[in-house]
Amino acid sequence: MVHLSYRVLHSFLLLLWLTSLCRAVRSAPLDQQTPRQQETVGFRLYYEEGLAPIAFAAQDLDTILSQRATNVQTEVLTELGSSTDCQRVVLSTKRPATLAALQAAGGTPVMDLKEQAYALRVTATGNQKTIWIIGGDRIGTMYGGIHVGEIINAHGLSAIKDQDHHPYIAKRGIKFNIPLDDRLPSHDDRGPAAQMNIVNMWDFGFWHDYLDTLARQRYNVLSLWNKHPFPALVKLDDYPSAAADDVYSMTGKVLDMTIDEKIALWQRIMEHAYQRGIEIYFITWNIHMGTGRAKHGVWENARNEKDIDYLRQSVKALFLTYPRLAGIGVTAGENMQGMSSQEKETWLWKTYGLGIQDVQAVQPDRHIRFIHRYWW
Repeated sequence: MVHLSYRVLHSFLLLLWLTSLCRAVRSAPLDQQTPRQQETVGFRLYYEEGLAPIAFAAQDLDTILSQRATNVQTEVLTELGSSTDCQRVVLSTKRPATLAALQAAGGTPVMDLKEQAYALRVTATGNQKTIWIIGGDRIGTMYGGIHVGEIINAHGLSAIKDQDHHPYIAKRGIKFNIPLDDRLPSHDDRGPAAQMNIVNMWDFGFWHDYLDTLARQRYNVLSLWNKHPFPALVKLDDYPSAAADDVYSMTGKVLDMTIDEKIALWQRIMEHAYQRGIEIYFITWNIHMGTGRAKHGVWENARNEKDIDYLRQSVKALFLTYPRLAGIGVTAGENMQGMSSQEKETWLWKTYGLGIQDVQAVQPDRHIRFIHRYWW
């Protein structure tokens, strides 16, 4: 009887919920109704061409607006003055021409906008309403477009008001322990979460969707943590056997992949991250040598000069291979038993420090952020 009463009560509550939902849909304002319920005038979405982050936000907005209007046309920004017969959305950086058009439409002036910042403005001329999304840079414009889409989804078009937004925290990051390969593990990759996802680390589709999601959530730093990622990312003339072809899990080979294919993939991943305003860093533990160990005289030994040279060359190759790589991080502590604090720092300087200086000798304008961690 108790079980039967519970089922009856559950059915009754479900019926009440469905009834209230139907009432809510019938009473919803026009610009909050579902696509099938709503038929409004068309929209024209104008976006600044040639900037991938803005195109990304424009695509999201096109999808959202298409659910609420009978006709949405996407146009380049230079066509802005050509229409007066529809509602408009404008996505642009703080270009003088855009600011002048906003002023001519009677909009509130936009004050100083720095990186990642954006302003939302609403103007109306006759029956034409224009939503202006103006960013301090390409990423600020992208964030503004994403924000407008969230407002429309949550509250409808009428909820968009004049407002300015600036980042409270400049760097907003995710720590990602990346299982590149069973031979090149992160902190501990023996569990199923890592083992079952090794193959996904080599799938651009995964990274495309993941980076897009991070951008929509306003993350702009992705730190990838691995004990020794270099053999999966670079190749060295002096240490050719260190490069890791193919991909392995604990059960054996899971992917056929050359080091050249791996490099091409990661160059593509980092370029996509850049186009979403996301900086990528690799963070390592030390001292680990991965597939470089026991090859070419490398032995994972702090006092071995070959180890130092190999890692210094790896650091240099990493940055020269990946122009979009923002920085690197190190850890003083693991496999450094018996070394004094000064010896640890000297070893890190001879490997990572001089490796970075080697890059800057070739690319003097290259900005590299260096993150130093310490334990033990």
